[in-house]
Amino acid sequence: MTWFAVPREQFLLESGQELSRFQSSDHGTRSFCGRCGSTLFCESTHHPDKIDIVLANMDGPIDRSPQAHVYFDDRAEWITTNDGLPRLGGATGLEAITPGSAQQLFSGSRLPAWPTRVVIPSGGPRRSAAHGGREVQQMSSDPRDGAAVRVPPPLTYLVAVVAGIGLQFVSPLSIGLAGSIRAALALVVALLGLALLAGAMRLFRATDQDPKPWVATPEIISTGVYRFTRNPMYVGVGLLQAAIGIGLGNPWILLLAPVACVVVQFTAIRHEEAYLERKFGDAYRDYKKTVRRWV
Repeated sequence: MTWFAVPREQFLLESGQELSRFQSSDHGTRSFCGRCGSTLFCESTHHPDKIDIVLANMDGPIDRSPQAHVYFDDRAEWITTNDGLPRLGGATGLEAITPGSAQQLFSGSRLPAWPTRVVIPSGGPRRSAAHGGREVQQMSSDPRDGAAVRVPPPLTYLVAVVAGIGLQFVSPLSIGLAGSIRAALALVVALLGLALLAGAMRLFRATDQDPKPWVATPEIISTGVYRFTRNPMYVGVGLLQAAIGIGLGNPWILLLAPVACVVVQFTAIRHEEAYLERKFGDAYRDYKKTVRRWV
């Protein structure tokens, strides 16, 4: 189960107070919906100034990723993780058992400064929360919840490479570099592209997201390589295309790399951006203001 913590002074139960409370341990009390029984909140004497809220009861994605696993040594034996997040446990469930400081993770400076209000309607806790002063959107299972991308972006780059090979046969051009220099330069460019791709894929796995642009996006990724470009995967594949052109001594493939990026911008990126703005509103618009589309 995934929780997020808010300062108690910024938490307000606004209406629909049909709650059942149960002291689940000597330090913790859990609150449940009085109608459907869903777990809503947890209050603990281990951190009395904060309230933990079950993430699944929010009506949409939260614009940040998990920061740690708590009570990790109490998990079922068959549960494994490889996301690199700190693992906390011990008597309080918040003591560092892998590198990473519990104090840093759960100090007030790291907690979100969102005013949080919760409204529990008569039907139960879903469609119930407001977060950060704005209504959080409902998590959607609608198959149409995704960007209107019809052409897989990797196909665009592949077509550009094939076209470059064909043009080289029809009208040969030369890069004018020695083979060893071309090979070294191609390797550097390819490694940079692979690093961007690997960084993006790691974040997709960590947030349990599908990289296909026409699949629903549950949250905005703004960490890692996404701090430097909004489209690290497209930049990475473009760099791989350039590396192929350099390595083969084919200027056509190299010249078609920016052309492929422009095509991807019109066939994919513009649809993705429109979808993300509709779904996340100001959160995505603020991200766009701070991070460039390409580099």
